[in-house]
Amino acid sequence: MDAPELTENFFDHAEWSVGKRSVSPAVGVAALAKAMQRGRPPMENPKGSKTVRYDDEVIDAFKSPGKGGGPE
Repeated sequence: MDAPELTENFFDHAEWSVGKRSVSPAVGVAALAKAMQRGRPPMENPKGSKTVRYDDEVIDAFKSPGKGGGPE
């Protein structure tokens, strides 16, 4: 069976729904736009990126095994 032709009349009389709930066209369009967004939602309090430079001795201490050290 073929799908019906999607005319202006079809869209003028279409019913918007979110899940099983009927909604207004404005709410339906907003829900569709939100669903089509890509990526992670923006964070309320995003974390910043910082660069810290350490002497080689400090890095070696972080990497060394033992109490408080890195991987053994």
